Amino acid sequence: MPLLAVILLKLQGWMDHRDSEREDFQEKQYVDVDDIRDMLKILRQNFSTQTLKSQKWMPRSFVNAAKARVDEFVEAFPDTMEYWWDIGFVV
Repeated sequence: MPLLAVILLKLQGWMDHRDSEREDFQEKQYVDVDDIRDMLKILRQNFSTQTLKSQKWMPRSFVNAAKARVDEFVEAFPDTMEYWWDIGFVV
């Protein structure tokens, strides 16, 4: 699976864990953040051609939902904005 799609799925997991009422799920959000940061760096260094434009196979509904999640992630972690911009997200 392309790394960009994996990052967007991980981003969904981050929000689900963050918003969960279960304490064990809430604890997982911190691992999710570290994973997302690491994957963003790997994507930039090794797969810079993977962008929203190059990954048109992803369903539009999935990408639209990801845009809202990216906005929330960048609000919480503004230092990641440039990485998301490189992928094609306007944040």
